[in-house]
Amino acid sequence: MKKAKSYRIIFTSTDTLERAEKIAKGLISQSLAACVNIIPNVISYYKWKEDIEQSYEFILKIKTSKNKLNEIEEFIKQNHIYEIPEILTIKIDKANESYLEWMENSMLL
Repeated sequence: MKKAKSYRIIFTSTDTLERAEKIAKGLISQSLAACVNIIPNVISYYKWKEDIEQSYEFILKIKTSKNKLNEIEEFIKQNHIYEIPEILTIKIDKANESYLEWMENSMLL
C-alpha cells in the first residue's frame, strides 16, 4: 500500500481525437506516463466568458508517478489548444502491486 501513494492519475480533456492521441503518444514516448486512456464522446457544459458553452471532448486518464507531475503539466500546456487546459491530479491510495511494478518499469523509474 505504501508504494501506491507515489503514483497519480491525471485527467485532462481536449477537443479532438487527433490532439488526444498526440498528447497520449507524446507522454508515453517520453516515459512520462505508463498508460493513457482516451475516453471519447464526452459532452461538457461550462461557463466561459459569461456564456454557457457546450463542447464535445475527449478525456485523457493519465497514469504516472508523482515525480513526473510537473513535466506532464508542462507537456500538456505546450501541446494543448485550450487557453486554460484542465489538469486534475488524483493520488492513488491502493493498487495492485503487479500493476504498480508494470507502471514503474514502463516509465523507466
